[in-house]
Amino acid sequence: MTPKITIHNSALFAEYIKSLVRLVPSCKMTFNKDGCAVFGKCGTSIRACMKTNSASSDTEVSFCLREIQRLHKCMKAIADFDPQEEIILTFNSSTFLQHSGAVKFKLRTIKEEVIAECIDTPITAVINDDFGFLLTIKGYTDILNYSNVSSSDKKKVYLSKSDKKICAELNNKDEALSDSIGFPVSETFNGDWQDVICTDLETFRLWNVLKTDEVNIQMTDRSVVRIRSSRVSDDGKFTIEADLISRVLKK
Repeated sequence: MTPKITIHNSALFAEYIKSLVRLVPSCKMTFNKDGCAVFGKCGTSIRACMKTNSASSDTEVSFCLREIQRLHKCMKAIADFDPQEEIILTFNSSTFLQHSGAVKFKLRTIKEEVIAECIDTPITAVINDDFGFLLTIKGYTDILNYSNVSSSDKKKVYLSKSDKKICAELNNKDEALSDSIGFPVSETFNGDWQDVICTDLETFRLWNVLKTDEVNIQMTDRSVVRIRSSRVSDDGKFTIEADLISRVLKK
């Protein structure tokens, strides 16, 4: 029997695929009755768990795609030429991911070892939040927009608590003559801030991989940063959840 994948909310699933494209070029996707999960890694900087219940399969199905961008374009083609709320994909002979209808596509899957550098395993260690804050889309966008003030080719983002605000500084303190800029980005924080969260700018860009209104950023007892965000469908039935573990840099 050919395994089938049901996409229950095509718009939200398209957003899910789009977020994966931002994170990794290739991935392993696993579908079951509860939804879809992708465990990926972006070099040594980020480990990510991306889940959605906007698509599911009655039987567990796993496959690897070399270029997720191609699936994103196929989903866009369905939205453009044959809009459907619910879409059925088939996994034919464990080789091709296919769709039939006004828009037809066939994407070849590949072996896991071919894209091993993009595939991660679920995180099993207990990681506890220590201190952190909520970053709004405005704060996230402000950091990116003002990053060009810093003259360093290796820009870093320094996040720290000052009075009753969380401030971001764009700089590279390893370079004595680097231009820099700092400004407040949040007034919603938790925990006992005794340190600075530091990451490089390119890694920071991925912290809001879903492009959501709000991102929960927490320094943990494992000396890594945990970033959580989610997106909900208009009817409230379906979600995307992003749970990222990001390394921090020495200040």
